Amino acid sequence: INAIYYAADNGSDVINMSLGSTYSGYTFEEYKSQYSDHYQWYYDAFEYATNKGAVVVIAAGNESSDLELNLSLPAAFSEVLPGVLSVAAVGNTGDLSTYSNYGGLISIAAPGGDFNAYSSEILSTLPGGNYGYMAGTSLAAPIVSGAAALVMAANPDLTPAEVESILQ
Repeated sequence: INAIYYAADNGSDVINMSLGSTYSGYTFEEYKSQYSDHYQWYYDAFEYATNKGAVVVIAAGNESSDLELNLSLPAAFSEVLPGVLSVAAVGNTGDLSTYSNYGGLISIAAPGGDFNAYSSEILSTLPGGNYGYMAGTSLAAPIVSGAAALVMAANPDLTPAEVESILQ
């Protein structure tokens, strides 16, 4: 949460969050009710960032879960704040990746690789200055972040909600 404020205060146009956790059988409404303080901390940070003009892009998670029935944090905040996007992953066929979380609460999908007959994965940096192939919504989110940055570079007066609409 502090990093979101830091990024917003230091002029970030796009905040990529390739992170999160999924909680099976636990809904966003239950989270808001039972952990209202935590909910408000996230909400305030995301609202602050989007009000300062930053698009927030969050990986939706890799548990093959329907996010209408299972909570994915912080991706669930895409449901309540314009300009905050949750990203599912698709493979090289354009189909939802086997591991990707899914459902009506997802904002957008992007290439994140898959473990299928075509062996589609995304080349990524690894510890120790190495490169390797990986798959996940954490790899799909930066693709959406890059697209958002290009849209904002061409149209600097757009709001985060407008960028979200254009990408969708």
